[in-house]
Amino acid sequence: MRPAVAAAALWAGILLLAPLSGCGPYAITLNGHTLYTPPALFSDFAVADAHLSECIKKTIAEQQITTVDALTHLRCPQLQISSTQGLAQLNALKILDLAGNRLHTLEDILNLTQLEQVNLNDNPQLNCVEVPKLINKGIKVLAKQCGL
Repeated sequence: MRPAVAAAALWAGILLLAPLSGCGPYAITLNGHTLYTPPALFSDFAVADAHLSECIKKTIAEQQITTVDALTHLRCPQLQISSTQGLAQLNALKILDLAGNRLHTLEDILNLTQLEQVNLNDNPQLNCVEVPKLINKGIKVLAKQCGL
């Protein structure tokens, strides 16, 4: 097969298969030229608690989150999280699971404008006085230590 025909066949194969393969998190190169670069994962956040930070990073990696708006569910149960300071940056969160941690206050949870449901069960040191503020916003709250 002539080189020009072979190159054309190769390009045709790439163009047909690339959309089908989903490309995923992999860059595609040909002869040193980048044909596709996946979008970078979302990383523009900072929270005070190291355990919460690791949970967010793991969730972003597992779900291939590329923008803050794509992070709508966060499940971080039983990770010894003691602070939610900085969590309000993740303003698209709808479901938040922080059961079995060491929370004292609701800090930035109160500022999550899209939040629909939060699990705060088994946070024995949680100040239950703040919980009605979530309920008044229409958020479904699970917090059996607060009678909910």
